[in-house]
Amino acid sequence: PPRVPPAPRRPPGGGGGGVVPAGGPPAAPAATEEVAGVSPRLKWPNDLVWPGDGSGPDRKLAGILAEADWPARSPASAGWSPPPPSERVVVVVGMGLNVTWPDELPDDLADIAVALNHLLPRGWPEPDPRLQREAILVALLRQLDHRYRALVEGDGSALLAEWRERSATLGRRVRVDLGAEELEGTATDITAEGHLVVQPSDGAARVIAVGDVIHLRPA
Repeated sequence: PPRVPPAPRRPPGGGGGGVVPAGGPPAAPAATEEVAGVSPRLKWPNDLVWPGDGSGPDRKLAGILAEADWPARSPASAGWSPPPPSERVVVVVGMGLNVTWPDELPDDLADIAVALNHLLPRGWPEPDPRLQREAILVALLRQLDHRYRALVEGDGSALLAEWRERSATLGRRVRVDLGAEELEGTATDITAEGHLVVQPSDGAARVIAVGDVIHLRPA
């Protein structure tokens, strides 16, 4: 059965481990493709959206969160430092995927959220094998296992390329809520650390580690 291998003792490439949670987001749309033939796209930093290609308003299909358990000697405020060989930084990745919802959604959800059953042609026998949670979970673990093994072996380049390819955010006009300020511009890249690069209409490009992104409609 699919099994997630142990975490590497240091982040691949000697960085801060930014590509480690990246194994979760690209694996998720690959799993829905495998089971249901549906290919949502990735809204930075951690959502699956449909359609995600600018052809219509993006609706949220899933949310992905990653949380790191840093060694006690390494407070997050101090930044990342290489752990000794006996320690690992544990990253827990969780996902909530909307699988089967009622056909009619409340007004406050209809334009912003979607479930997998809404995206599939009707007429399959019940229970629809494309909507079996166990099958989706197994596919997700299989896809995550494949990508995470590449990270363990120290190669995150293919994973980063896939994240860029599946992105719903790159190439789009965005507004980023940074708490103390808002930034508008065009999302141009995702770095090896998983950060978003935004080019404002004037000034230098900004690298965003944390922020709430809104996709803007074309002018």
